[in-house]
Amino acid sequence: SATGGDGGRYSNFGTSLDGVKASNGGAAESTGINLSNNNDINITAKALTITAQGGTSGNLDSSYGGLNGIRGVGGVAEAYGLKLVSTKGTVTATNITITATGGNGSTGGNGIQSGNHGSDGGMGGQGIGYGMKTSNSELLLDASSLVVKAIGGTGAAGGQGNNGTDIIQGGNGGDGGDGGAATAYGIHATNSKIGITTDSILSTAQGGAAGAGGTGGTNTAGGANGSNGGDGVIGTATAYGVYAGSGSVVTLTAKNGNTLDIGVTATGTDAKAYIVYADSASVLFDSS
Repeated sequence: SATGGDGGRYSNFGTSLDGVKASNGGAAESTGINLSNNNDINITAKALTITAQGGTSGNLDSSYGGLNGIRGVGGVAEAYGLKLVSTKGTVTATNITITATGGNGSTGGNGIQSGNHGSDGGMGGQGIGYGMKTSNSELLLDASSLVVKAIGGTGAAGGQGNNGTDIIQGGNGGDGGDGGAATAYGIHATNSKIGITTDSILSTAQGGAAGAGGTGGTNTAGGANGSNGGDGVIGTATAYGVYAGSGSVVTLTAKNGNTLDIGVTATGTDAKAYIVYADSASVLFDSS
């Protein structure tokens, strides 16, 4: 497993945030079997359980002087069961389970003085998961199941605008952060000849939740109120059972019996789910 570090906190204590950018969360990448330029491999592994968690974005403590800083983004998380480049051979495993979760955004800071605006909430990071990714390889994989889940990080809420007084308008609330994108691949092959023997491939992508906009400040002396910040957007989601890129031939065979299950689910903005996606490539089924 791998976990990205969290971004630091920026506390302004009376200085302007104009042009200041919150730090991003740290990226995380975790791989079960990672090989490059190998011939005639023969690997037998027990269950591969791989997780990656992106770090949380840094925090802008508050806005000051009516000027906002630039929000950070949660760290990208990438998780691979197998990652093979220019490799030939055979890999046998029981089950391959992959989870990649993008880092969350941090809540926007509240306006610190009368009429100050709230800072925008941090954006969720990307979650990207692969059961197996190959490039320029020839491989036979025997595994009982491949389960891949990618989750986008959660966008954070915007900060609250401070109230106005007398002729000072109430501060605007900060915008909520967008949720992170999620992309899941059961199998991803580019310019490769791959044979897969398994009973099931399950691929799930879940776009990150969006942060709510912060509330605008009011004006207690009867002047103008601040505007509420806009809500963020739920992250995009794309799931592939099998992605066969240019020049690839992928053959699928059931491990037990004659039925191979491929399940794909995508939830989020512009959600797309593909059982098989072939781009100038061939996907062959030896089973129903």
